[in-house]
Amino acid sequence: DEAEESLTRLEEVAQTCQDRRNILRDCEAEHKRIQAARLKHKEGTKEMLDKAFEAGVFSTKREETEAPPPKQAEDMPVKKVLEAPKPLERNIHLTTALAGELLDELAEAYEEHGYQE
Repeated sequence: DEAEESLTRLEEVAQTCQDRRNILRDCEAEHKRIQAARLKHKEGTKEMLDKAFEAGVFSTKREETEAPPPKQAEDMPVKKVLEAPKPLERNIHLTTALAGELLDELAEAYEEHGYQE
């Protein structure tokens, strides 16, 4: 694990430092914290799998009780297109507020250097 390797390298470097006792103590505490996290993860995974086995998630009986496979495409009727799709329409109700916002945006855009040339 990268964290363990980093702590080991830190412990090696700490041997030449004046404050090595504090560094080594902190490294040891971090090693213990990492080990506790690994143990907690392992126990949580085991508990999750135990519950899944009890619920029959991995059971062979589950395959027998599953629904029959969906019908093939041949069995389904083909839908014919009766009408061409309608073109998209964009209806905007222009209010006074929206008109003001549009004018402000246009004024800002025209003030840019590209429009001034």
